[in-house]
Amino acid sequence: MTLDAILGWNDESATESQFRIYRSQESNPSWEADFSQLDTVSADTESYTDTDVPKVENLTYAVVAVNLAGQSDPTISDT
Repeated sequence: MTLDAILGWNDESATESQFRIYRSQESNPSWEADFSQLDTVSADTESYTDTDVPKVENLTYAVVAVNLAGQSDPTISDT
């Protein structure tokens, strides 16, 4: 049996081309060092389901909006 994690966010950008989903298994993760990109979803998306959640004690997700100018600061949430 696998575990699922359902993420949700508010799309507050009018110009994004995609959202990038990141995940960390570290305790108190650092954005720059500990997150790995998990997936990409299209613009105007406001949810993502991680269908392969590892059975670990610490799990943190982050979402960033991406457009031609670069990417937003991450929105980080513990699960």
